Amino acid sequence: KKGARYLGHFSGDLGTGNHFMYTQKEVSSTADLKGMKIRVPPLTRFFVKSIGAEPVTLPPSEVYLALERGTVEGFTWPYYDGFTSFGWQEVSKYLIGHPLYRDGISIMMNLDKWNSLPADVQKIMLESVAEIQAWSRGWISAYQNTQLAGMIKGGMKVIQFSEDDARNWNEVSNSALWAHFKTAMSAEDYARSRQLLGYD
Repeated sequence: KKGARYLGHFSGDLGTGNHFMYTQKEVSSTADLKGMKIRVPPLTRFFVKSIGAEPVTLPPSEVYLALERGTVEGFTWPYYDGFTSFGWQEVSKYLIGHPLYRDGISIMMNLDKWNSLPADVQKIMLESVAEIQAWSRGWISAYQNTQLAGMIKGGMKVIQFSEDDARNWNEVSNSALWAHFKTAMSAEDYARSRQLLGYD
């Protein structure tokens, strides 16, 4: 329908969250984040707004200074993505140990080009992408563990919510993103997406 052929997915297991929130003060629930200034990428903006916090747009290169100066009181980021390379563990205090959304890279190609390829080439491409997909899960898991160790070594502490607050964290974050999707997608695509992902 859109002229693209989906080949596979890179960047962790489908459905596994790897965006996390980091704060400068200890919190125990989403309610504690109300009114805080949180640096966000587009993906987590809707969640941050829904909990009454103030989303702030900044490039990654400015996060360190913003935390150091108190311009923001927290931020969201997938910590496997070079957290310690930015040196953020030097100016960040807490990691909320409950994931938000899964990010990732869909591997696609032009549908007409795909259809023009011989069947044996298509088979090789699909097998190669499946191999990359399996490899990326292990790589991301290992690198995420390395990053977490560096964050803790740098003095950061991991916050674990109660079971009820952790459940609420997931419900609020998912509801916020689906509410955005409902306004950004056609009714047909929205319904099909929820069905394919097991929400309906």
